[in-house]
Parts: sequence; structure tokens; C-alpha cells
Amino acid sequence: MTDDVASSARRRRRTEKYLAMWGVNATIPIEVVAVPADSLTVADVATVRGRALTHCLLALRGQGLSQLEAFAFADAYAVWDHLTFDENQFILSEEPTGDAMLQAAWRYERLWVLLWAFGSVRHLAFTDAEIDSAKAIETCVAEVALVSPASSEHPAGLQLRESKELLDAADVAWCSQVVTRASTTPMLPGVVHERAAAFDELLPGWRP
Repeated sequence: MTDDVASSARRRRRTEKYLAMWGVNATIPIEVVAVPADSLTVADVATVRGRALTHCLLALRGQGLSQLEAFAFADAYAVWDHLTFDENQFILSEEPTGDAMLQAAWRYERLWVLLWAFGSVRHLAFTDAEIDSAKAIETCVAEVALVSPASSEHPAGLQLRESKELLDAADVAWCSQVVTRASTTPMLPGVVHERAAAFDELLPGWRP
């Protein structure tokens, strides 16, 4: 067994032990793939910052932020260029459907993961409860919206956690999604889904 495969196997065993701590006893039906942490493709800081602001805006809109207020947020923090086509249409809609509003409100969970990736959140709790949306907004504005990515001129700007930390947490998120699709667990499916989606953005192009 190569070092890369051994490392991936250890990560998977750690994920299974973590889930078992919370009463989720399952052997994850995903083949261990050798992806060394130092060769991962990690989204750049500017992109992650833009997506964090996007999730914050969408979640606020989903919880009732007016169209005018949404435009003001997008203008103030230069969010427009980070929206997908569907996200842009949602923000432009004067009266989004109830389902669209509900789906958007879940974006707080994705935002929380990206805040963790920046180190603004200490740890990711088990997915059996929703995060504090008010805390997510406060943290996003103070530590992301008002801070630019690190550069030679501003070395103290935003920085992402080490690749290994991102991959360890991503494995838990992705495996949790597989488990919740296959059986009943204490985990909230909505939280699990959004968390996995956030790691798809952080680590584009790679899934177990």
C-alpha cells in the first residue's frame, strides 16, 4: 500500500469513528481514493470569499430581505460577479416562490463551512442541528465582507486552512451525505446536503 493510499485509508477510518461517536455506525460504501492533500485543487481565496458573500446574500433573501435591500448588499460587497445564472435570477425576482425562498434560506449552512475554512469559525459541529443564522451573518460581515484576500500589500488578509484540514472535514461531509441517503440517522439531511455542497466549492473537481 502506497503512502497516499494509506493516508486516504486512515482518513476514512477516522471519518467512520467520528460518525460512530454520534451513533452513526456504518461502513462508508465509498472506495478509498488516493488523493494526497498537497495535490488537491483548492479554490482560491477570492473565489471562496465571493461564494461566502453569495451564500450570505441568498440566505438573507430567503429569510425575507427585500429586493431593494438585496441589491444594496450585492452592490456594497461586489457580489454580482460571483452569482450563478440561477442565483442571479433569484435575486432579480421581485417575488420568488416559497420553495425558492426555503432553498435559499438553507445557504447559511454553506456559508458556515466557508467561514470555518477561513478560520472565522473554530470547528464544524455535528450535523444534527442548524447553525445560528444571526451569528453567521455577523461573522461574515465582520470577518469576510470587510476583509480582502491576502496580498503582498495586505498580508494579513483572508487565508484558507491547510489542505489536510479541508480534506479531513470534506471526507466527513461527503460520507455523511452518503449515509443519510441510505438510512435514517440523527443528522439533518438539509444541513448535510448544504455542507457537502460547500466542500464541493472549496475542493472543485474532486469527489470520492
